[in-house]
Amino acid sequence: MAQYSRFFGGDPAPEYTQPQFAEVLEKLFSNGVFKDVDDELAVSENNPVSLSVIVASGEGWINGFWYQNTEDLTKTLGAADPDNPRIDRIILRLDTTDDLEITCEVLEGTPAAEPDPPELTQEAATYEISLCQVLVAEDATGVADEDITDEREYATVPNTVDLSSVQTLTNKRVTKRVGSVASSASLTIDADSYDEYNLTALGETITVNAPTGTPTDGQTLILYFKDNGTGRTINWNAIFSFIGCDAPTGTTAGKVLIVGLKYKSALSKWVCPNAIAEEG
Repeated sequence: MAQYSRFFGGDPAPEYTQPQFAEVLEKLFSNGVFKDVDDELAVSENNPVSLSVIVASGEGWINGFWYQNTEDLTKTLGAADPDNPRIDRIILRLDTTDDLEITCEVLEGTPAAEPDPPELTQEAATYEISLCQVLVAEDATGVADEDITDEREYATVPNTVDLSSVQTLTNKRVTKRVGSVASSASLTIDADSYDEYNLTALGETITVNAPTGTPTDGQTLILYFKDNGTGRTINWNAIFSFIGCDAPTGTTAGKVLIVGLKYKSALSKWVCPNAIAEEG
């Protein structure tokens, strides 16, 4: 069994070959276009429309080698077949043997009544990735955006989550927000703004109204009731449902009443699934 490690300095410094660098670097990113860098090598019709396309600026990565295009690049397509359509590809081609570079090229297809796109070469010496397919109709004099099918794949860090597919945080709060009021005869909580709400010195009977906002299924709301030394009556809107326990009808002097609720969208109710707690 052999062991390897790279890269070190020193005097004299060890020498490393380009394939040795690429062997390590290719593990940093998967092959593809770098997202959000310039115009991401997007391919579009030329202006005026002709048998050519424009490859926009951007960067790419193939097997540990980096590519950059800094301005619009025109790629000319071959003449159309008079009788049958064909499908070309606009590609990035890595050459590790002769030219030692990555270039953007046209990979021309074969005309046919039902054409297929040309196959990509993906070998050690030559490795190609596709930016798009371009349909060249029979006897065509130009290609437009509707003839271009995007095939770009984005370079990612292996074994990480593609954030473009992660659910957004719409209507979900990352930071818990707590509201408070000393006393009130009528309480209407904005469920979009608060996860907890405190009554710190309740001095009268209170009615807890239906919360406003757009709660999501499973959203929690915790209410704390503390009176001003005298027990106070609590009335609940019908949107609150108490399961396995009775709805609390009032406070106990000198104690904090805690009510935990969860919103259930199937019932359109705020449900209290547990026993009510009082703390001295």
